Amino acid sequence: MLMPFGCYRGIEVAELPPDYLQWLLKNTKPYPPLKAAINRALGQEERQYRDPPRASRNTSSETIQIQPEQYQLFAEIIEAGYKKVAGKKHPDVGGSGAEMIRLNLLAESLRSQLTNRIK
Repeated sequence: MLMPFGCYRGIEVAELPPDYLQWLLKNTKPYPPLKAAINRALGQEERQYRDPPRASRNTSSETIQIQPEQYQLFAEIIEAGYKKVAGKKHPDVGGSGAEMIRLNLLAESLRSQLTNRIK
């Protein structure tokens, strides 16, 4: 089956990176034929798929205390870092779609965490 959308549109599902396929199953609701093709490509039966274990979030050793007056500076650091890495990982410059997906998810998570602290 050919991927019907996204940067992999028109490419055989079996040829897509496994981490992208796992991301699709976890974060989207693919229609049944696509879901079956993804599971076949991953070598899994549909009912055997399980989410990969997640790393624990915000353990006390990983928590950074940010003062309110520093929020804007941290937002600028996140954006500058994102742009620098995106310039290397984007598919148009030799990176992969899977790398950009991971980068976008991480950047969005950091932005969200910073936004939640501001509120």
